[in-house]
Amino acid sequence: MGLHLSKALVYALHALDYMHEKGAERPVMVREICEKYSFSYDTVLSVLRRLSRGKLLTTHRGIKGGFSLRYPLKSISLLTLVETLEGPVESIDPLQTGVGNTRVKRAVVKNATKINDAFRKHLQSTSCLKMIGS
Repeated sequence: MGLHLSKALVYALHALDYMHEKGAERPVMVREICEKYSFSYDTVLSVLRRLSRGKLLTTHRGIKGGFSLRYPLKSISLLTLVETLEGPVESIDPLQTGVGNTRVKRAVVKNATKINDAFRKHLQSTSCLKMIGS
């Protein structure tokens, strides 16, 4: 078992890095990102729309439209990015009520919650800029 990074998260980090490198002079078109990294247009568009709905990107309409960063990458935490794309980072007890040993379940949930809290703290303290190594 290892840390699973979703395709959406990896695409988002590439797109954010591309926008960061281009600067704020103009919006970045989805096609540019797709051509640069050989990514699927529909997947990149879906990811950027989710980031826009999550208020991390600004959408620009029209012939010279596209997407731009709403905030500097150093101020966007990895936790914010992950939760915008994937939903809350939380530990969930996979067993139904009344199934399993109550003592074991309680201990597992308690320890999983501690691990989850530490993971969330680390994601919160890691900026997208730091994650992509810029």
